[in-house]
Amino acid sequence: MKVLVVSNMFPDHENPSYGVFVKNFCDQLDDIGIQYNRVTMAKKNGKLKKLLGYFTLYFNSFIQCLFHEYDIIYIHYASHSSYGVLLASKFKKLNVFTNLHGSDVIPENKKQENMQIYTQRILSKSRCIVVPSEYFKNVVVNKYNVSSNIVYIYPSGGINNDVFHKSDDLTISKTKQEYNIDSDLLTFGMAGRISDKKGWDTFVDAIRIVLDRGYNGNFVIVGDGPEANSLETKLKELNLENKVCFKKSLISQDDLAKYYSILDWFVFPTKREGESLGLVAVEAMACGTPVIASDFAAPKYYIDNGVNGFKFEVNNPHALAECMIRVVDGQLNKEEFKKGLEKTVAPFKRENIKDCLKEILVGDKADEFVH
Repeated sequence: MKVLVVSNMFPDHENPSYGVFVKNFCDQLDDIGIQYNRVTMAKKNGKLKKLLGYFTLYFNSFIQCLFHEYDIIYIHYASHSSYGVLLASKFKKLNVFTNLHGSDVIPENKKQENMQIYTQRILSKSRCIVVPSEYFKNVVVNKYNVSSNIVYIYPSGGINNDVFHKSDDLTISKTKQEYNIDSDLLTFGMAGRISDKKGWDTFVDAIRIVLDRGYNGNFVIVGDGPEANSLETKLKELNLENKVCFKKSLISQDDLAKYYSILDWFVFPTKREGESLGLVAVEAMACGTPVIASDFAAPKYYIDNGVNGFKFEVNNPHALAECMIRVVDGQLNKEEFKKGLEKTVAPFKRENIKDCLKEILVGDKADEFVH
């Protein structure tokens, strides 16, 4: 079997987290012994570079589909990656598998809304649709009126447990120094893209409430994105610039694991209906850190109050602050959540999901698609 992987997102040295789920997927193809070629695109800055990048992506995927033989054309992020495949499908019958991830189904701006037509078109030609969670399967089936029989769950390459595990004591000590952590206080942190509906504003407002009520802690935010400057402005407006450590960067997977390991609580205040899985929360749990998350979208289904973390009402900083105060008051040790975290993370570990991917691509489930 030979697979062509097509995606508009793939990490590089400058952007190690951009499309890392696609790299994880490709690594897993290696693990299960499936040959593949990929036509992918790294992050581009500037209109001209983006335009050239997409032209190259579409041209190369068109050529690969039309003039080479593949058992499966596997598309990641349907709306922005599928144009070349759609064009080739006018000339040649293709076996298309489409992996949906979030905003390619539930757009969050006008550009993504305009690209919905390509999601709809590629799904109409897809013999298999892959989604990261049961939550998102229901969203896709209802929105596009597709048969649930062709929609399969595979959690975005899963968790690489060689990377995401609790750091040793020396590494934790060094990382705490890097983030200026006071070990006598609990540490709350979030990580990810600083953009609309990610909930960074909910977290910042909650921190102000916690401090105003006389409680204290270490507060850390790691990430970058289109609203990073707005975050910095809000920190200044609320007089929090000296209370919140904001590291404006997208760090590597290895550094993310170290970061998760120094946190007592990972905060995941997403407001995104398109939060199809929330891999950062699962990564944090893999590093032994319980999660305080919005009771919304995918996290609603895998965060279990008092077992692996706590949930709060979405977009409600007062509810988030109450959760944070609750854990400070109770001085809950993250070790108390160890069994719950391990149980939650187990189904997402790469070693435990490779058979799932193999079954989708070459097992009995794939027979109706490939043959």
